[in-house]
Amino acid sequence: MNQQQVALWTKIHEFDIDGEPASFTFARRLAKENAWSPEYTHQVIEEYRKFLFLCVAAGHPCLPSDEVDEAWRLHLLYADSYWNRLCKEVLPKPLHHGPTKGGKPESAKFQDWYAKTLQSYAKFFGEPPGAVWPAPEDRYRRPAPVENQYFTIPKRLVNRVLGWIGAGAAILTDGIGKG
Repeated sequence: MNQQQVALWTKIHEFDIDGEPASFTFARRLAKENAWSPEYTHQVIEEYRKFLFLCVAAGHPCLPSDEVDEAWRLHLLYADSYWNRLCKEVLPKPLHHGPTKGGKPESAKFQDWYAKTLQSYAKFFGEPPGAVWPAPEDRYRRPAPVENQYFTIPKRLVNRVLGWIGAGAAILTDGIGKG
């Protein structure tokens, strides 16, 4: 890394996403929303920081792994932290997150970007950890969906049913205590 890149990396590495004390921190929310351990979440956040650096220093468009993308998408929801503090005070330019337009040309473009991202990662940081950065051939490999393997229950319904179960348990335990 040259002197300018070292300075950029230092600023990114020291950037506090929360910016102020919070009881429900960015890291805790990221862990909860993805069912990740605190240790894995910390690793993903560090890899997200490296991705931010690569987006500026690599000299080509970069594409995150799925896990790093989860961190990036969540950080975008922290609008003041992302747009005002990170993009205006730390990075030399705004960093936008754009969706795919779909189709084979987009898929090929993103596969190329991901492979180049991993090459630049290796240049600046050494080999990327496979737990967060899968090989290009694995990044886009999705298992074929198995019909009827999963179903979706709205969170609102789950919370309502859990409330009913809790109320029923309270009634039962209250009745047992009086008996």
